[in-house]
Amino acid sequence: MKIALVGPSFKKGVECPRNCRPISRLSSFSKTSEKFMYDRLISFVVNKYNILSEAHNGFRKTKSAATDF
Repeated sequence: MKIALVGPSFKKGVECPRNCRPISRLSSFSKTSEKFMYDRLISFVVNKYNILSEAHNGFRKTKSAATDF
């Protein structure tokens, strides 16, 4: 579970609510644990059981939707 502090980041121009975008600040522990869990999941899915085929490109390292073409 991640908890973030969300604050506005105003674009160029007048500081009004319609002219900003939300920026979330996460803790370093949250980022580290997410990276660890991602690595473990990919190791399990790809290396151990070979569930994903080479045709799945969208969210894998060194692969993208552009490499699919």
